[in-house]
Amino acid sequence: MENIKELAVNEETTGRGKKGKKELSPAAKLWLDKIKLALLFTLVVILWEVAVHLLTFGWLRQESLYMLGFSIPIGCSLALFCSLFPEKVNKILSQIIMVLLAFLYCAQYIYSCIFGSFFSVFQIGMGGEALTSFWKETMSCIGENIPQLILIILPLAIFEVFFFLHQLPMSRINVKAALANLGIILVLHGACLLSLNVDGKNYYSFKDIYFSNNTSTDRSVEILGIITTARLESQHMIFGTANNQLGIVDVEMPSLQSQGGNNDESVGNQDIDSTLIPKKEYNVIEKIDFEYLDTLETQDAIATLNEYFMGQTGTNKNEYTGLFEGYNLITICAESFSPEFITKEMTPTLYRMMNEGIVFNNYYGCYLNNTTNGEYTFCMGIFPDLSRSKSNGSFTNSRNNYLPFCLGNMFDSIGVKAHAYHNYLGSYYNRENTHPNMGYEFQSAQNGMTFTTSWPASDLEMFEQSMDDYLGEEQFHAYYMTFSGHYKYEFDINPMCARNQSRVADLDCSEMVKAYIACNLELEKGLNYLINRLEEEGLAEKTVVVLSNDHYPYGLTDQAYAELAGLEGKPTDFDKCKNAFICWTAGLDEKIEVDEYCCTVDILPTILNLFGFEYDSRLLIGTDVFSDAMQVAILSDQSFITDILKFDSSTGEVTYFVDPADYPSGYLDQYLAAMIKTIKNRLTVSAAILNYDYYNFVFENSGLK
Repeated sequence: MENIKELAVNEETTGRGKKGKKELSPAAKLWLDKIKLALLFTLVVILWEVAVHLLTFGWLRQESLYMLGFSIPIGCSLALFCSLFPEKVNKILSQIIMVLLAFLYCAQYIYSCIFGSFFSVFQIGMGGEALTSFWKETMSCIGENIPQLILIILPLAIFEVFFFLHQLPMSRINVKAALANLGIILVLHGACLLSLNVDGKNYYSFKDIYFSNNTSTDRSVEILGIITTARLESQHMIFGTANNQLGIVDVEMPSLQSQGGNNDESVGNQDIDSTLIPKKEYNVIEKIDFEYLDTLETQDAIATLNEYFMGQTGTNKNEYTGLFEGYNLITICAESFSPEFITKEMTPTLYRMMNEGIVFNNYYGCYLNNTTNGEYTFCMGIFPDLSRSKSNGSFTNSRNNYLPFCLGNMFDSIGVKAHAYHNYLGSYYNRENTHPNMGYEFQSAQNGMTFTTSWPASDLEMFEQSMDDYLGEEQFHAYYMTFSGHYKYEFDINPMCARNQSRVADLDCSEMVKAYIACNLELEKGLNYLINRLEEEGLAEKTVVVLSNDHYPYGLTDQAYAELAGLEGKPTDFDKCKNAFICWTAGLDEKIEVDEYCCTVDILPTILNLFGFEYDSRLLIGTDVFSDAMQVAILSDQSFITDILKFDSSTGEVTYFVDPADYPSGYLDQYLAAMIKTIKNRLTVSAAILNYDYYNFVFENSGLK
């Protein structure tokens, strides 16, 4: 009897609570605990995304729902992962994951404060080198953003409170429960994917942003969030594109003739004697036969490139072809250069160079940041790999490729020695390997050159140490990557700013703008030295000096850049990228003004044409600005500007420079659609040229190596 009473008591206490409610079974309790764990992980991820998004973009809009939506299955996945192992291991894993994620979000925020953008997964491998070089700027930025960083770290603190109060069940779940959780995660993720169809399937739609390999990191973070962007970039890097298919699409540019348009293409040609029209000559290498190359057994990607280039005619030779044949050439990729600081009084040498020689009135730098991409485009005449699947910096990846069109190799092909210089470490961005592969004898800090400061170093000192290397040669080519204009623009941190502080003390502008101008005065002094030496040696009339930027001066705030450039309101990306392509020589009787739209990628083919080199313009993505080919300025986010319109890829906004009423119905829409496809093709082909060493394939199989 006593045993029966005891059993009844046990049944009552185990089956019901204090108020007679039935308690959950152990399996149900574990399931509920795991739901709580998933909710906490999801909440923490969402809080991180929202915090960084608000701090960098300053708003949450309707499209931010995608960022929040994709965070849910990610949070649930993390919770599931931290439930697959023994409890002790799960606890350790949860701590490691949370700390790493907190570091990722903090690092992305600090990076965005410094560079005005977010870093991609492939850039993480460069983190150590960047940290040792940017440590002063990084520490300064951290110090300036303590409250913001505390806000970003707060979700980690919330997680830790639950963890140390033992409110996080970390016990191991069985296979059946794990599969059930996985099924729920897949359903949630599938729902997010289906929602991408809301705004259609066009280019730059939300669906395109998610699935396209060519989506930029910044645009992906803006719409999808940091952790989803990292997942997608990792996915593309690991798996690439299916079957080496490049995704090049057919483009048919609309014709005004076929639509009854009344313009120069369709008027007055009937009475012209075709025998009087001079036959066009093109900058192509006749031995390169893409139809023959297409018969060779190759990878799918190379076959696709063959077909693409088969459809290219190349650019025509013109009245400026060979204008500078036999001249010396000095090319300068100037760190964070903007022509907005140039005045006749403060920078007389740059002012002279801007207004003599060849003046390009509508030139745009392609990049808001990232020196190596800007320098690569400047030197290669093609774009770097800007896709999600990139595994390393394009310049580094090119170090073993065959690069026949780089200026160093072009001058070497005619027996002219080429020199390259940089006033920082040659190991940074791997220049000690990339630049010799372009045909240069390369010198840098601690490798043939010494400087009084290290970060940044003096451009004047670089020119002073280098010019004697080549001025005595019969013909020469020298390339410089400058450094004095580098961020950060503060007098107490940047020695180049401090060196020229007295020169800008009386300027009527903010301290940041003064500091930016001050450090760039070191470039002005270097160029003054360069021009004076050329004139002293009697070489100024037989030497061309080309200068452009690597990227916009991202170290300036929007307010500071607007002040520098005299803009009202927040500058657009087009405002920031508007720059200068200086092409100076004392050998012209009068300056040549060019109004065509052009950009960084056009510099190399334009120089090759001016110097009369034999090159194949079909194989360069940039265009000789003097040719009659379509001229377009392209920004790295696939925005572009032509003489007809300006297209902003991030907003879809189109600004027309023509009256639509002057064109047939539908023509401008067709033109825009064709241009969008053209730009996408150019970036895709550029990446494939690099990744498949395509020039080597072409030249080797054409008997040109």
